[in-house]
Amino acid sequence: MSDAHESDHVQRDAADGVEGSVEATGGKRAGRRNRDMAEKTLAEKVQTGVRMEKRLVKVLKAVAELRDMSLGDLLEQLVVSCFTGTRAFSEAELGQVADLNRIYRLELGQAPGAWPARDEIAPARADTQS
Repeated sequence: MSDAHESDHVQRDAADGVEGSVEATGGKRAGRRNRDMAEKTLAEKVQTGVRMEKRLVKVLKAVAELRDMSLGDLLEQLVVSCFTGTRAFSEAELGQVADLNRIYRLELGQAPGAWPARDEIAPARADTQS
């Protein structure tokens, strides 16, 4: 297959979101196999807009930075670990997380659902008399 012809296949397949590589043996395109694999393995990402406790987010962002990954990827990894019953952190990483919890004053003694949100706390009324 000529370089121009091969390049044309790569460009057409790239528009389909498929890597149109040419196998080293025989010069045949591997696009069909890659397309089938892509349909099975690609995940659709969505924006969630989840609200979380501020200090918890700071710790999560710091952990993501230590692992050189995005916050979203870390959250996905943590959830998958929980759902599959596997450990998300090594002992050394748990020590780092404990240090970050102290730095950001995050106390995990309470269940996260027990943390009241700032907008859920009723402000003290100035006109009430004791």
